[in-house]
Amino acid sequence: METEHRAFSFDFDGFMANLAPVLQRSLETGDAGALTRFIEANLDRLRSPYPGIAVPTPWPAMFEDEPAVHDLGDFALTRYYRPNDDLGLGSGWAEVYNVAADEVETDTDELIFGAWFGPEHNRFNPGRIGSFIRLWETVRRQREITAARIRSGAYSDAVVALDRMLSAAGEQKQGLYVTF
Repeated sequence: METEHRAFSFDFDGFMANLAPVLQRSLETGDAGALTRFIEANLDRLRSPYPGIAVPTPWPAMFEDEPAVHDLGDFALTRYYRPNDDLGLGSGWAEVYNVAADEVETDTDELIFGAWFGPEHNRFNPGRIGSFIRLWETVRRQREITAARIRSGAYSDAVVALDRMLSAAGEQKQGLYVTF
């Protein structure tokens, strides 16, 4: 199965101020009570994390089984990004990764993915393939690196794709949420 790199402009500061402590605690303990209360309190601002799929009424109907903390976190996280506004690298992400490793002088993992969230024993990973966040300052710094490479005149389409993703989030002074 081919994996899709999906990336979204992300309200990192809002996430850190409101949802991050709740999600962190839920990931640490496995108790989804506070996360469910967050969803109930913010329901009018949440969207389905799956583009084109509406949130049913009642919202728990969107889950076939009893939702796990990761599933509830996936839903709650939509308060901080728009699932239909994908800026990601799509199915070509691995090629972009390999080319960028040769062309851009920075940590390629951080450039393509970002940072894990959650306790080491239970990272937030709703799709079970990878889920990462980064703050606006990191996006801005990374954008400066890709822009410098483009100005040098020696760059590939991979660097342009990365620059496009970072520019879109950077123009909004937003972080990035990356998921697969």
